Amino acid sequence: MMTTTQYDIVNLQEVSTEDFFALIDKNRSFISEGFPTTVADCPSLEGAQKVRTHRLQMQQENKGRYFLLRNPSEENYIGYFSIKNLDTKLGKGEFAYFIDEDFQGQGIVSDVVGKMISYAFDNLHLNKIIICTSEDNIPSQQVALKNGFIKEGVLRNEFINHQGELEDVHYFGLIKPKDN
Repeated sequence: MMTTTQYDIVNLQEVSTEDFFALIDKNRSFISEGFPTTVADCPSLEGAQKVRTHRLQMQQENKGRYFLLRNPSEENYIGYFSIKNLDTKLGKGEFAYFIDEDFQGQGIVSDVVGKMISYAFDNLHLNKIIICTSEDNIPSQQVALKNGFIKEGVLRNEFINHQGELEDVHYFGLIKPKDN
């Protein structure tokens, strides 16, 4: 387990399906635009179990890492963080995350991204991390920039949104600093 100044970053394998589902279900309408597949695949506890099992299998195959953010003072989960699309040959992975709607705008995501950058470079030995956001997701773009990511471009028609329409994705990259 990793920690930020106030929160615990807990591996998905240590989180119950009930807690995983509760986080998604509570934020279902809030996260539907950025996580349409997760929302669609978790309509029930059984669906959440299948998603959780699949992500743990991806983790076992070294294709991703999945975490929930726990608020230790209230013993509840308030966010989700993944390093997905891991490519060990290229040393590349993509960050994806959301925070409970009640915890927006408090700098929590920036803090977690900072911790996860160190984890990705030091523990997973990645050389590059990317963050992809929708055009409208200004807060996530600000998180990327605040943590040293550089906007590398816009990928046209790259993502199918919650309405089933293709939309452009803003692509941010961070390269591991060279050792001096």
